[in-house]
Amino acid sequence: MIINAKYAASCACCKIAIVVGSKIEWSKGKSAVHEACAGKPAAASAPRPRGPGRATGCGCGSREYADGSISATACAQCQFDA
Repeated sequence: MIINAKYAASCACCKIAIVVGSKIEWSKGKSAVHEACAGKPAAASAPRPRGPGRATGCGCGSREYADGSISATACAQCQFDA
């Protein structure tokens, strides 16, 4: 059912803000989506957890993850400084 949004929210499809008064597709028990997003597949959900990662070898606690990202610290000796 297409209605005017009564509350600000985030579109379950595209994750862009829904502004109060904008046209949305709403069904009881389901998340609201923009009128233009109705019928489209949902956007990819939140990124997958990275897992525990592996220690970088420094005692500061920096970790390297499979996706190549680094959980850096403010370590003065570590090459992975934030």
